[in-house]
Amino acid sequence: MTRGSFHALLDADDRVLSGDARFAELNDRAGGQVGGGLALAAVAALVRIARGLRVPVARMIVIGDEDSDGDWHVRAVPGEDATVALAATLLRERPGAMLAPGTIAAAEPPADAAWSWEVDAGLRVVRIDTAAIARHGIGQLKRDELARSKAGLEMSLMHGIKALFDPSGILNPGKLLQADVIRVDQG
Repeated sequence: MTRGSFHALLDADDRVLSGDARFAELNDRAGGQVGGGLALAAVAALVRIARGLRVPVARMIVIGDEDSDGDWHVRAVPGEDATVALAATLLRERPGAMLAPGTIAAAEPPADAAWSWEVDAGLRVVRIDTAAIARHGIGQLKRDELARSKAGLEMSLMHGIKALFDPSGILNPGKLLQADVIRVDQG
């Protein structure tokens, strides 16, 4: 990678309509081509967000190849016709890790990260930082696991507290606690 910038235009199906030489080089190295789909996954995600929200969106994105990783500031601007214009500037470049093909590098999250998680090959979450759950709540995705992992007394206490603050059961019903669980104080 070399310092610089890139510009591109994508159609409503994320196919590359046009792009400058720098964009073509990056996209081609990732397996894409003009007229084909956008091959830079992180940039494609930003494009979908901008198109879905119908507002310009800018993010820092790491784009890497076998030689180096680059921190890019990428801006995606949706058009009225569902096209998205991209503009990016390379802010920093660093040598890529020298790993054997097929090796997955271990990456520790920054110390100030709000969330920490691990996913399996199918991108299913297999571990979430418990401190993050405590700060942000358990949510529906782990509701059933919560019920399985807590003793009956703990679940009864949670139901009791919820009933105290929400006697009608109208605040986020079923989001954290299953409605069909029988509480100890009820039966």
